[in-house]
Amino acid sequence: MLLSGNSIAAVTDGDKFSGVLDSSDIMRYFMFSGRNGSAPMFESFLEATDVSDTEDEKYYNIRIPNRGVADPSEFTLPVVLTAAMRHAGEILGEGCVIESGTFFASKTIDAHESLMLSSKLTRRGDQGCTLEEEIFDDSCSYTKAILMFTAKQGE
Repeated sequence: MLLSGNSIAAVTDGDKFSGVLDSSDIMRYFMFSGRNGSAPMFESFLEATDVSDTEDEKYYNIRIPNRGVADPSEFTLPVVLTAAMRHAGEILGEGCVIESGTFFASKTIDAHESLMLSSKLTRRGDQGCTLEEEIFDDSCSYTKAILMFTAKQGE
């Protein structure tokens, strides 16, 4: 159950309250579940654009399905993480990992159309990068994230 006006979700078992999840919990799940977790589902939400020609700056149209989605905001964090993993993987190679990150949601997404995501990469040597991700449309910015990645270390 999502709590109205908050970035947290209550975890319930029947009628009994069992705990709370927030964006940090979802990020930890994404980090430790590996790329084969939920990423493929959210890959289909991202459509690359030709807005920027550089490898350090990418733009995507976000395509959230209209059917069965009451609140498009529930996809914000997974879509941001998926785009960041895609972009970092192009630079650092497959298997790169999230070191840390932070998220800020300034407004709830209330539309399914005209959403874009920008991904701006700053390199940290050969083995790391920082990505600034933003979900926006013509009227405002909805979500921003800064994520740090490192290349996969040899076995």
